[in-house]
Amino acid sequence: MRCLVLSLGEAALLRFAVILALASTMVSPADAFTPTADQKACATLPANADVVAACTRIIEAPSSSTLDRAVSYTFRADAARADGNTTTAIADYSQALSLMPTLVPALSGRGTAYRATGDFDRAIQDYDQAIKLNPNDATAFYYRGIANGQRGESDRAIQDFGQAIKINPNHVDAWYSRGLTYSNKGLWDRAIQDYNKAIKLNPNHGKAISNRGNAYFA
Repeated sequence: MRCLVLSLGEAALLRFAVILALASTMVSPADAFTPTADQKACATLPANADVVAACTRIIEAPSSSTLDRAVSYTFRADAARADGNTTTAIADYSQALSLMPTLVPALSGRGTAYRATGDFDRAIQDYDQAIKLNPNDATAFYYRGIANGQRGESDRAIQDFGQAIKINPNHVDAWYSRGLTYSNKGLWDRAIQDYNKAIKLNPNHGKAISNRGNAYFA
């Protein structure tokens, strides 16, 4: 089974198309894949009751493939997590992973849901597995860094943010979060350098501007 490494922020068409393409090795997913009405609705962002209903219909349809059901569980879990229903989200991500254990978006999503509940150890386990399957996933490194920071592992957090930056030098949140972690360690010069980069990438980053000012006067 191929590992599936889709980002969860794709447009409705590509959210389903890219996952299916990765599973079937199609070269041009957007051209080769025509989603059903329910697939389009299930993948729509932001999620709402119609999205959840469409995902549920796919999950419950006898004709749905294992992949369709796993992806639909993942999208329905995304909707629950966005609505603050982390218990429901974790249950749906787990259902997706029981069908397809290498579904990276489900691993990353469940990790974020665990992190929201304060279960940082399980969150990091899921991020670890997602990174193992896709070592070039800057977002997974970033969120693992957040989880490491939340459980007091600042050095590991810095390493994770640094890896996210190495993969994606334009990852504003990773620059900012590493700067914040340096600030918390009293490493003001390094913090200022990272805040500078975050502000260069996003001149309206209010938190980076504010924290840089604090670092200057520390």
